Amino acid sequence: MNLPLRLSSFALLKVNARKYAFNQRTENGYIFEDVEDRERELFLTFGELHDLLQRSDVTLDPFYFKPGRRDLRASTGIDALESYSDETKSKVVWRLAWVNGFLQYERDNEAKRTDASIERVIPAIEAHVNAQERAAQSNWKQPRAGKKNNYRAPPSSRTLRTWLKRYEDAGCSPLGLIPRTHLSGNRTARFCLEASKLIGKSVEAYLTRQRLSKRNVADLCRDLFKKVNRSRAAEGKPKLTVPSKRKVERELSKLDPYFTCVQRHGVDYANRNFAIYEEGVTAGYPMERIEIDEWCVDLVSLLAARGALDQLTAEELAKVKRGRRWLYLAIDCATRCVVGMRLAAKPNREDAIALLSDVTRDKTDIARAAGCASDWHHHGGLSSVVTDLGVAFVDDTFRFAVCEAFGIVETPRGGLPHLRGRVERIFGAFGALLMPYLSGRTFFNPQQRGDYPSEEMAIFSDDALMEVLVRYVVDIYHNLPHRGLNGETPNNCWKRLSKARGVVTHLAETTRRIAFGVKYRRRVTGRGVRLFGIDYSCAELRRFFLHDHRTHVDLKVHLNDLG
Repeated sequence: MNLPLRLSSFALLKVNARKYAFNQRTENGYIFEDVEDRERELFLTFGELHDLLQRSDVTLDPFYFKPGRRDLRASTGIDALESYSDETKSKVVWRLAWVNGFLQYERDNEAKRTDASIERVIPAIEAHVNAQERAAQSNWKQPRAGKKNNYRAPPSSRTLRTWLKRYEDAGCSPLGLIPRTHLSGNRTARFCLEASKLIGKSVEAYLTRQRLSKRNVADLCRDLFKKVNRSRAAEGKPKLTVPSKRKVERELSKLDPYFTCVQRHGVDYANRNFAIYEEGVTAGYPMERIEIDEWCVDLVSLLAARGALDQLTAEELAKVKRGRRWLYLAIDCATRCVVGMRLAAKPNREDAIALLSDVTRDKTDIARAAGCASDWHHHGGLSSVVTDLGVAFVDDTFRFAVCEAFGIVETPRGGLPHLRGRVERIFGAFGALLMPYLSGRTFFNPQQRGDYPSEEMAIFSDDALMEVLVRYVVDIYHNLPHRGLNGETPNNCWKRLSKARGVVTHLAETTRRIAFGVKYRRRVTGRGVRLFGIDYSCAELRRFFLHDHRTHVDLKVHLNDLG
C-alpha cells in the first residue's frame, strides 16, 4: 500500500548525483524540479517514489532547503553529522539534550531567555541531562556506592543562548550544534611562494627510479635551501625559512599512492601491486510523534529459540533456563498503531536501534511469517521520538541514529509519566487482555500471583512468544475500537489520516543504512572489502585502494539486505 507522504516544501531528492527540489503534490503523485535546470521537471507517482527510495543511489532529505540549513551550509560547509568523529557526535547529542531541556521549560512558561531566568533553571536541566548520562554509564546495573561518573560541565547562560540561536537558525536541526572548533587555528601559509616551489622541486626527487628514501629527500631539500639562501644573502635578500624533516615527510605522504608507485617501480609493478578484482557483489498525522519504551514481559518463558527445543526430551526440557524477556515497542501517537516491536534478552542499544529500523519499514513480511490475516504496513520517517531514561535511549549511538534519520529525541523530565502515556498504556493492555490467556504469566504483583507456579508453567520459547505478540497486535489490537480514538480502530485511523494529511516522509534505503546499519571496520584489498564471507567492491573502493594511504574503512551494513 503506497500512501502519500508528507513532503515539505524544503525537500531534496537526489537521484544518481542529480538533485531535484520538491515543487508540489498532485492528486496522483509529486512534481520535482531539477536544481540545475529549473525548466526540467520530474513527476513521480506515490508508488514510483516509494520504489525509488529503495535504490542505493537515491537519498531524500526532507529539510535540505530550509533557510537555516541553507545558511549553515553556506557559512560552514556543514551538511551531515556522519563525517564527524564519535566524540563530536556525542557532544552534539549532549548539547541537544540541553537545548531540548530548556525549550521544555520555555514551553511551560517556567523560563525566559534572560540570564537570570536561564541561571535559575540550569541546575534542574543539568540534573535531567546528568540523569541520562548516569543511566547510560551504569548500563542498567545497580551502581555501587562511591562509583565515579563522568559528567560534562554545564554551559553558562550566554553559551546556552548561543546554542539555542544556532539550533533555531539551522531550522531546529542538530547540525547547528556542531562545535565550530574546526574553523579555529592559524591557517595562513607558513612558507612563501618561492619556498613552496623549492619544496615541490625537492619532492620530485622522490618520484624517480632511484627510489630515494624520505630521509634522503629531506637532506636534499635542506641542501637546496642552503644553496638558495647563500645566493639570496649575496644579493641582499632575506633568507628563506628552511623546512624541517617532518615537513618534507608530510608533503611526501600527500602524494598519490598509485602514481608514486608507477614513478618509483614502473607501470607493470604498480598494476600488479594494486590489482583490482571486480567479481564481488556490486552492489497529527501518522509518524509525527512516536513513543518508545521497554517492558519486562509479564511472562516466564523458555530462554531459547523454538528450533533448539524440538528434539529435547521432557527431562531435558525441564532443565532449560527460564526467565522473563524484555519487549521494545514503538507506538504512533496519532493513530495508536504499533509501528515496531522487538524482543530482547536485556535492555541494550542494539535492539533499540533495530527497533527504529523496523519503525521505518513495512513489516507485512513479519506479519505473514507469524500467520497474521492483516497487513502490518504502518511505517514512515521519523519526526519526534519520545523516550524515557532507559539505558538504550540515553545512549549517544541511539540518539545519533535518530538525528541521522531526520528525527529529534525528546526525553521528558522524570516524574511526568503522562508525557509518555500512550506507550505505557499499551503495556497495561498487554498485561490485562493478553497475558491471562498465556501459560507462565507472572501477574501484576506477588499478591495476585499467589502460589501460581510461573516457572513450572513456562512453555513459550522466544519465537513462539514473539509470534503471539505480533498476531495479537496486528490482527486484534489494530482492529479493535480504541477509546482514545473515540471508538475508531487504529487501522481505520491510520488509513483516514494518511489520506487526509499524509505520512512523514519515508526514508531512503541509503539513509536507513547510515542511520540504523551495524558498523564494521574492514581492510581494503584489491578485491574490495570482505564481510560475511562476501567480497564487496565499487568504484569508490577501487579509487580508495589505488590512491589513499589508509588501509581500512568503516562500513555501515543493513543486515536485512546484504546486497
